[in-house]
Amino acid sequence: MARNREQDGFLSGYDNRNIGSAVGMGLLTGSLITVIMLVLSIAVGAAISGLSDWMRYYLSYIVAGLAGGILQQLWFNYHPTMRFAYSARLLGFGITYYVVLAACAYFGSWLPAGNPWAWATFSIIFLVIFAAVTFIIGVSLKKRGIEYTERLDEYHAKRRGE
Repeated sequence: MARNREQDGFLSGYDNRNIGSAVGMGLLTGSLITVIMLVLSIAVGAAISGLSDWMRYYLSYIVAGLAGGILQQLWFNYHPTMRFAYSARLLGFGITYYVVLAACAYFGSWLPAGNPWAWATFSIIFLVIFAAVTFIIGVSLKKRGIEYTERLDEYHAKRRGE
């Protein structure tokens, strides 16, 4: 059976009949093109005049953003990691993304290297944001689970003729 390109990989969730999906896919594609253009511009600039502080700064932001998306997919959507409990995947994501962000902060000079209080504040802010996002997603997933259970119960009731 021939499969449509929209059923696989990158376009698997894309509905070309929906304006929201089209705009969303455009933003995703445009973001990818923008990142590629920025990396190429920085690479050319670094080849011509060496890697400057502003180049390191922007590269560190690009790496942090890309790593966040990649790590999210690896920890939450990649089939081999799905065998781990959600809490283990959450912990794995949090630890690996913190390491990446700390490396980016160091490489991009986001914080003064010799100031332990700045690094402690960075760590605390990461933990607070991570905890808040985890809580919000957890509440959302629980609500969705309850809605799905209610719909499934309604479906079963209709099938039984109640």
